Amino acid sequence: MLFILTGDIQIGKTRWLTILCEELMGRGIICRGVLSPGIWRRHFANDDANGMEARTADDSAPTFEKLGIETVLLPSGERFPFALRRDLAESAPVGTTIAVGAPEQAATTGQADRAQLGWAIRDEAIMAVNAHFDKLATHMPGRAGMGIQSSNDGDARHDIGIQADDDTQARPGLLVVDELGRLELLHEGGFTSAVRLLDGGPSPACSHALIVVRDQLASLALARFAPVWSDISIISPDAIAHTAVHALYARDLSAKMSSRGRTATSAGKPTGSARHTTA
Repeated sequence: MLFILTGDIQIGKTRWLTILCEELMGRGIICRGVLSPGIWRRHFANDDANGMEARTADDSAPTFEKLGIETVLLPSGERFPFALRRDLAESAPVGTTIAVGAPEQAATTGQADRAQLGWAIRDEAIMAVNAHFDKLATHMPGRAGMGIQSSNDGDARHDIGIQADDDTQARPGLLVVDELGRLELLHEGGFTSAVRLLDGGPSPACSHALIVVRDQLASLALARFAPVWSDISIISPDAIAHTAVHALYARDLSAKMSSRGRTATSAGKPTGSARHTTA
């Protein structure tokens, strides 16, 4: 099953997906891939001109301003800066920090610049994410060699917590890609290694996948992956989808246990072909 998580910007898609992944991993279901949480600055009505909080009893609920995006690699949880809002990136001196918790201005943002994105995405971060998916592919049965070769050898060799002899290879998993955007679906760039994994359809290690796509690109994602994913469900970050994903893995587990039971029963029965002889 391929889930396409979609909706408008800043409605909580990544936050919903993060909670879901934490729950699944708590059940022993390995989530492999990438999350892209935002970096936010909180504002109150009485903040001073420098953005310093001066909260009073009369303040209403705070508002939140999205400054940048981080990357979280799954299942290791390693995180690093991914992107900075374009206006902030253009106004800041190279190598300076825009705000507390925000990523530094990227040294190179060529892919995002050419696609005229609203985010200055670090080319180095894109390479690191692709190296992560390449390494995931080498530990998925039948997928070795599907990923592209990273041009950043240091990233490709980085330990993401998946070892060749780790039993996580045999455990059920969910392939997570947050998110596929204009770079991937319109410009053949961005998370190219993730797209190649998805183009291969379900695998024993990740029989299901969940990708995040904005509303206006959902039809492109559906058209691209429908030939290799026989079951596709377009979902929103809500309780209905939450229940559906958990129920899917519950059915998988039930089917697996039933299959083991039938195998054990068959193994204990005589074949009927054995012959008994006497001296």
